[in-house]
This record gives sequence, C-alpha cells and structure tokens, in this order.
Amino acid sequence: PRCVVEGGAPGSLGLWWSDFQTAARPYELLELGITHRLNMAAEVVKKFPSGSDQPPLLHVPMRDAFSNEKEVNEGCVEEWSAQLGEALELLRSLRPQGAKVNVSCQMGKNRSAAAILVWMCSEAGWTLENAVEHLRSITALACGNPYLIDAVARFLQVEVDIPLNDAGDEGHWICISPPGTPRNLRDDDADDDDDGTGAVTTARPAVEAESCELAGLFEGI
Repeated sequence: PRCVVEGGAPGSLGLWWSDFQTAARPYELLELGITHRLNMAAEVVKKFPSGSDQPPLLHVPMRDAFSNEKEVNEGCVEEWSAQLGEALELLRSLRPQGAKVNVSCQMGKNRSAAAILVWMCSEAGWTLENAVEHLRSITALACGNPYLIDAVARFLQVEVDIPLNDAGDEGHWICISPPGTPRNLRDDDADDDDDGTGAVTTARPAVEAESCELAGLFEGI
C-alpha cells in the first residue's frame, strides 16, 4: 500500500491506498500500523478473507461501469457522488480514534482514488486539481475515469477541467472492452481458397514454413 495522508494520532486520520489483492493480505497492513480497511469495489465485497486477525473492514460498494451512452454515464455520476458522501462519513467517523485506513478497490486506481480525493479536498485543504495530480504522481494510471472525476467534482460542488490521464506518456484514457467472438478461420479460409471447383485447400500457418526454412541454420550444433 501507498501512504497518501500521514496521520494516526487521535483526532487525525492516516490514509493508505491499495488494490484488492493488497487489502486482502492483513499481515502487510498490520505491519504498517493500518487499523481499518475501506473497500470501494462492489465486485470484491464477498472475496475478502475472514478471520480475527483481519483489520476491521468497511464497504461502500461502488460498481465499475462505463458506457458509450451519455444517459448511462450521467446516471453513474449521480450514484457515485452519493456513495462518495458515504465514504467520507465513514472516514470522518474513524478520525477521532486516530485510525490509519487503507482505501482500496479492485485495481487501486479509480474508485479508491475518488474516495481519497473527496477526503483530501473536504478535510485536508487540497484543491481537486492538485489532489488529482498528487495521486497520479503516486500511481501513473490513477484517476483515469473521467466520469468518476465528474462524480467527485459534483460531490464537492466545484467546476474544474481535469485533463485526461496521459499516464506520463501523452496517451489518453480509453475504455477497454472484452474481445469479440473469434472468427471461424476454417470458414474464412474456405472463402479465400475456393477455386470454383468445390475443392478447398487450407493454408498452413506462415510460422510453420518459416521454421522449416530456419531449421538448417542449426544443423550440426
């Protein structure tokens, strides 16, 4: 986990930040003096191990969603904004005891970052622009979902123009979808190789031909 906000004395709150895998390994957190965990990912709520040796675990189950439909994204922003308010209240409730809280989500990049941004801007005096820049300096791919940033801005009631995360390489935030169904290569080859007589030949992979040509290079070794 990465330390974002120093703290831990009564009346202050220490914030640490990680992905789900790290948050599920209590010995690492306990060695750092982390006293509580806040999970922001809906899909891992039931995946955390149980046991008396685990730091107390709180959940604000935010779903991970993105759509090409504007209405769907706007609905997510409204939902996420309300949930970020829940996260802030949970963190505030832990401050009097001087808790050190590890905030996590599935990948430790966006939803957990959004909760930390809300704390930094509401309770620690950061502007949203500077807070986003700080988190991106800790984790290059952080704060990459522009709709989550919109949700944070809506909750904070600020109007800002946060640039897309270029991950330090002048790139752009993208939505990655699962691949489609693989093509039936045999059918495609049949279309290409049909000579009009009904006979179909199947081409051998080029790599096989190349391996035959290269085989002689290693003779006698």
